[in-house]
Amino acid sequence: MLSPPIFRSEITNVLHRKVRRGDLERSEAVEGLEQLMSAVAIDDPPGLYRRALDLAVAFRLGAVYDSLYVALAELEGCEMWTADRRLVNAVHRDFPHVRWVGEAA
Repeated sequence: MLSPPIFRSEITNVLHRKVRRGDLERSEAVEGLEQLMSAVAIDDPPGLYRRALDLAVAFRLGAVYDSLYVALAELEGCEMWTADRRLVNAVHRDFPHVRWVGEAA
């Protein structure tokens, strides 16, 4: 699995929220974080942020965060799988490599 650098802060925040809600124990969150960080390669190729900004503007996305993943998949020539159906709907016509995880089921 490949991810842009923002993945680190996003996944850490998700785990933090789960601990705050009582869905996970702190030790479970730490273990999950360590497992994810070792399983995902973090990539920051040249032009990633410029392309992400271009995509966010072109598709009128609410934030650049999601477009970082789309831009990385485009730059690396690989598929991007997401649970964000709204993002898939926004970009799929121009970026068929952006796939919804529900397709895999």
